Amino acid sequence: MFPVYSVTDVPGCSVASSNGSVPASQRWSHASNDSRRIEASGRFPVREAVAEPVERADTCAVVGPPRYRIDARDAGDRRGRQDPLDVLRRLATQFDGRVRTIFSTRAAIADLVTKADLVIGAVLVPGASAPKLITRTMLKTMKQGSVFVDIAIDQGGCAETSRPTTHSNPTFVVDGVVHYCVANMPGAVARTSTFALNNATMPFTLQLADKGWRQALKDDIHLRNGLNVCDGKITCKPVADAHGLAYTPAEALID
Repeated sequence: MFPVYSVTDVPGCSVASSNGSVPASQRWSHASNDSRRIEASGRFPVREAVAEPVERADTCAVVGPPRYRIDARDAGDRRGRQDPLDVLRRLATQFDGRVRTIFSTRAAIADLVTKADLVIGAVLVPGASAPKLITRTMLKTMKQGSVFVDIAIDQGGCAETSRPTTHSNPTFVVDGVVHYCVANMPGAVARTSTFALNNATMPFTLQLADKGWRQALKDDIHLRNGLNVCDGKITCKPVADAHGLAYTPAEALID
């Protein structure tokens, strides 16, 4: 006989801050700079145009809008894609036209991948699997020797050709495109990742410790939205949908 435990699960990857970002995922911002140094440059032939940006990727600090700030310093034609529209407008204003923002549609992605030397998939749907935005058909249209980095691989990957790899064997080639799909990329710099994750989640951890989980979730909607499991019920709709199980709103269990 195994003991039966009552689990209340509030994973950091589901807790959003007031600006809509996920603090736990921001460990990429501090830790992935070194781990995104793609070893493909030495293992597989890559396009000359992508070799320098791939090596330089370890100097970029953030996946998302702040990353573009670094790239835009010496960029000729950088294309950033963010959604929703208000984020795109802020980016366009912030960089004074140096970064081109494009609204995400399947047609836009299909067009852009044919021109790109380096594609970085950074899709996050908290609690759910990443959508397959890059199809096998799209991949076939990419340049030979181009590189695809799938940062969404921990959520299943955002390309149909993605599969998890390891730090010791990080890359593989499909249709002439080098794939870098290392699961838990910050693990390459584990100590830095730990500090980054702790710093991002500490405010929420203190709320839970000081108030108790029930009161903390009542007081903070973002923390409440991070509740996944409570009293044997799934309180995160994407998780419930992914497993075909019943969904119970968090409010029904904490009030």
